[in-house]
Amino acid sequence: MKRLLLHCCCAPDATAVGSLVGEYDVSLSFYNPNIQPPEEYDLRLRELDKVSKFWNLPILPVEYDPERWTRLTWEYREGMERSERCRLCFSMRLEETARLAQEGGFDCFGTVLTVSPHKNAGWILEAGRAAAEKSGLSFLERDFKKGGGYQNTVQVSRELGIWRQNYCGCLYSLWQRQEEDRLRIVYREKLSKRLKEHLPSLFVRLLIERETELLLVRREQKWGLPFGPVMPGEKIKDSVARIAGEFGVRVNEIGLRGLEELFGRDGESLREHRVILDHACKYSASREGIAVESLWCGSADFERLSSEMETPHLVKKYLGTNE
Repeated sequence: MKRLLLHCCCAPDATAVGSLVGEYDVSLSFYNPNIQPPEEYDLRLRELDKVSKFWNLPILPVEYDPERWTRLTWEYREGMERSERCRLCFSMRLEETARLAQEGGFDCFGTVLTVSPHKNAGWILEAGRAAAEKSGLSFLERDFKKGGGYQNTVQVSRELGIWRQNYCGCLYSLWQRQEEDRLRIVYREKLSKRLKEHLPSLFVRLLIERETELLLVRREQKWGLPFGPVMPGEKIKDSVARIAGEFGVRVNEIGLRGLEELFGRDGESLREHRVILDHACKYSASREGIAVESLWCGSADFERLSSEMETPHLVKKYLGTNE
C-alpha cells in the first residue's frame, strides 16, 4: 500500500480522508502558516486531532511560520478571497507538503483543499502538479467536493462534533469578514425555505453614505454588481430607469408600473430603497438561477450605518468618497 501524506487545511475538510483509508497508508499534515492568529491555529489543530483519532491516522509535526507566509502575501493583502494571494498560498503550502513527503519517505502527497466549494480547485490542482514536478513525487490529483463529497464532509463533521470555522484562516480574510459583518441585513418576517437554502450564498446589502448603493455579495466574499447610487431627491422612476439602463434590463421587466402613485415622489424615502432592492433581487435571481419569488424583499429592512466611520475601505472603493 502506498504511503500518502495528506495536507489538511482544517478538520471539517479533513474528514474527506475517509474515502482514502484502505486505499492508502495515510498520514496527515497540518502545514498552514496562513492561519492566524496563533490561537486560531491551535484551535484548528486540536479539531484535526478528532479526525486523526477517529481513523487512527498520525499527524506529521510541522513548523508554524506565519511570518514567512505574511512576507510572501503582504503585497496582495487588499485582494479578495480567490485572488492571486490565494494562488500563492496554495503553492506555498503544497510545495512544503511535497518537501515533507519526500523527506519522510512517502510515495505521494495530496490535499483536502479541494473539498471547499469556495476555493478554486483548478488553482489547487495546478499548484499540486507543480510541487510534484519539483519533488519528483506523485500528486494525488483529486477534487474531493465532487460526487457529493462536500456534503459528506459536512455530515461527518456534524457526527464527530467538529467545530466549523467562519473564515478561511488568514488575517486578510478575517479583516474582510469583520468589515462585511458591519453591513448586515435585518429580516423582520419569516424567510421562505427556498431563500434559507440559498443563504448565505447570496446577500443583498445596503450601504449608506450621502448616497445609497446596493451591492450583491457572493459567499466567496467578492464584492460586485453595484446597484446605484440612488441620488437623494431623485424620483423613483428616474432612479430605477437609470440603474436598469446601466445593467441592460428593461424597466417594464422590473415591475415599476404605478410605483410613483403607490409610494409617492419622495426620492429619499425608505420605500424607494425597498423598490431598488426589489429590482436588485430580481436581477440577482436571474443571474443566480434562483426563483424570483424566493428573493422578494418587501419584508426586508436595513440598519443605517455611518459608513465613513464603520467601513472606510468600502466607502473609498465603492462610493468614491475620500473626505
